[in-house]
Amino acid sequence: MSKAAIQILGIIGIVIFTIGCGPVGPATGNSQAAAFETALSPAGALDTKISATGHPATLTASHTAKFKFSCTGGPCTYHCQLDSYKSVNCSSPMTYRGIPLGDHTFSVKATNASGKTDKTPAQYSWTVVEHWTATSTTNASEARFSHGAVWTGTEMIIWGGYDGVVTLSTGAKYDPALDIWTPTVDTNAPAGRGYFSAVWAGSKMIVWGGDDGGSILDTGGIYDPAGNSWTATPADNAPSARSQHKAVWTGSEMIVWGGRDTLGLDTGARLTPGANSWVPTSTVNAPTGRYSFTAVWSETEMIVWGGYGGTGTDGDGGRFNPNDNSWQPVSTLNAPSARYYHSAVWAGSRMVVWGGYNSNTYYNTGGRYDPVLDKWTATATKNAPESRAYNAVVWTGKEMIIWGGCTITSNNFNTGGRYNPATNVWTATPLTNAPSARYNVSSVWTGNQMIVFGGKTGTATLDTGARYVP
Repeated sequence: MSKAAIQILGIIGIVIFTIGCGPVGPATGNSQAAAFETALSPAGALDTKISATGHPATLTASHTAKFKFSCTGGPCTYHCQLDSYKSVNCSSPMTYRGIPLGDHTFSVKATNASGKTDKTPAQYSWTVVEHWTATSTTNASEARFSHGAVWTGTEMIIWGGYDGVVTLSTGAKYDPALDIWTPTVDTNAPAGRGYFSAVWAGSKMIVWGGDDGGSILDTGGIYDPAGNSWTATPADNAPSARSQHKAVWTGSEMIVWGGRDTLGLDTGARLTPGANSWVPTSTVNAPTGRYSFTAVWSETEMIVWGGYGGTGTDGDGGRFNPNDNSWQPVSTLNAPSARYYHSAVWAGSRMVVWGGYNSNTYYNTGGRYDPVLDKWTATATKNAPESRAYNAVVWTGKEMIIWGGCTITSNNFNTGGRYNPATNVWTATPLTNAPSARYNVSSVWTGNQMIVFGGKTGTATLDTGARYVP
């Protein structure tokens, strides 16, 4: 036998001896190879797995996605990747926030303690879509329209309004995180009313004015959700009784202006929570008296525009500065046509108005008003929603969303649109799971979704609502 052959046999002998040691006895053939594999990887083959319950639905409106994952053959470390973004070190669970609309893919691969990396990462694909989700009806507020609604930072509070027969002095708090309703206390609540004003004053809701179906009111209440209690607003120097007026919150006080008694009013007042009396607003250079107009707070001024003056429709407005108690006119050059029952939001640097009604004409037009330049620019009409009034409206921080509303001929809508004033572009809101058509509906913006509730459709008053994540 050659020297080389002797060396090979010696090597084979060592391998056989190593595998064959122990109580089982010598191993032969395929069983030898299997035992050898087991000795090298005692925990089995490396594989990365995403939990069957640890991922979003394949179609979701959520802009947040949470993933849970594990590996066989561990312990392991992981690398995660969302779409084409850079892979990063991660651990289970991995959460992504601010995910845009559209198709997305998450992948994760494990590396074991021996440094071996899974060559086939686990993947999951899903789509973030726009759609509506109905609010719970369990313990929900009774049906109502022309009610008030505010957002506290964690809850929507609704109060007052009409049920189709009488005015209401009841309300409820809705928590969208838990999808539950809780009634507000009735003790010491203001008398029932509709067409009043409601603002969120940092920690309390203030409601004031309105009408009870027979009388116009000059009273109000302050609701504390933390203590679930009501106190009356002061009567000293309160504005005269009115409904269909407007109120804004400046960060330190509520400003009430305009409204209707028999005709339009050009007066107003300011209320600081905790104060025992109101402070009247100046009437010098104030706009002519009106109601059913719009008002926004620009961070320095209350801007009012449009409305009905009792003898005609208004296409002008004014700016009230509480620091010096003064009014300035709003330019009418290139302003939208005169209207009332329209919508308005403060869009960071401009007031955007849209829609509304005038003498049997409904509008799907509007304008952007820049108070620094005292200048109007028309809103786009391409892809704008159908003409309407009495619709819900919110400002998201980027877009104005309008939804619902009515005309005489079409009665009411369950459609809407998102308007971006920076690009002057409209995008339709989805119909999937949208609430039933309605008008005189309340709406709030929570920071990531629009909540609508109640309203009226024909002769029916509604006790349903929905949440929309754009």
